[in-house]
Amino acid sequence: MRAPRPSRSIRVRTEWLDTMLDGLADLLIISQRLWNLNQQQPRPAMTQGLRELARSLGRIRGDALSVRMTPMSVLTNRLPRVVRDLGRQSGKRVSLEVRGDELQLDRAIIEGLDSPLTHLLRNAVEHGMEAPEQRRARGKPAVGQLRVECQRVRDEIIVHVQDDGRGI
Repeated sequence: MRAPRPSRSIRVRTEWLDTMLDGLADLLIISQRLWNLNQQQPRPAMTQGLRELARSLGRIRGDALSVRMTPMSVLTNRLPRVVRDLGRQSGKRVSLEVRGDELQLDRAIIEGLDSPLTHLLRNAVEHGMEAPEQRRARGKPAVGQLRVECQRVRDEIIVHVQDDGRGI
């Protein structure tokens, strides 16, 4: 018995993957047309072959879609530094807690979330968090807490941003 090969990875251009998925969609449409034609004059061998084709195309489609999936941590791993830098610039002390960043999302969605999430965190630090002396005067710890929580609800991803300051 041979030893398993080590896992390797390659970079795939998103455009190439999209082209492949478009071609796969065309194959699924053709498969459905053949299925409909076979329903008019059923042939057992053709029915079996079309079922196998549909299973294979579905498996290939699932694999291709999974290639596009990326963990949210690709985005959230840089957020503690962003928050720390924003706090330093505004004279506030802030820490960040991130939950749910193991969720997998399409890379395009993650890229689209970068700017809005950074903007929300900037607003939370600059406008929601109080300066350390104001926080102490209100009986709060000097270091403010921000929390980003990502969760899947059916086919949606919900990103909650919460602070323990005065709010935005």
